[in-house]
Amino acid sequence: MKNKTTIIILLISSILLSNSNAIKMPNAKKKILRQASSLQKNGLTNEAYKIYYDLFLDFPSSYETYEPLKTILLNEKKIEELSKITNQYINANNNSLQSSIQVFDILIVLEENNKIDSILNKLIKQFPDNKQLMKKVLKKLLNKNKISEVLKILN
Repeated sequence: MKNKTTIIILLISSILLSNSNAIKMPNAKKKILRQASSLQKNGLTNEAYKIYYDLFLDFPSSYETYEPLKTILLNEKKIEELSKITNQYINANNNSLQSSIQVFDILIVLEENNKIDSILNKLIKQFPDNKQLMKKVLKKLLNKNKISEVLKILN
């Protein structure tokens, strides 16, 4: 088992070091994401985190790179770092409503009430008939026991 993880780490390191332009290509990015995911599943969270973070720096608007970072940071309770990358992700996506909804659960954890209210107001005003977006937001609010916010939306 140790030999396999050592080989995986060496393989990833050689890919990253040999051709830094390879990360810029979508296929290489997907391959590196799969390798990082494999490391994470095998309990090598620190190594996976480093890879995900490097990819995030190269692709800060990519949800594929943000999501695993978010999961690792939540599991390790690194809230300040999670706040930092969440803000970078939102900014890289030009504060789009879609990216705000994708990180909505993290904003609840971070207790960013002003941002939460802003997103809810924007969602209600711009997309009052979009049931899919509303369901996503309501589900995240209910999962975090934010009943008062759910009632605001429903009224």
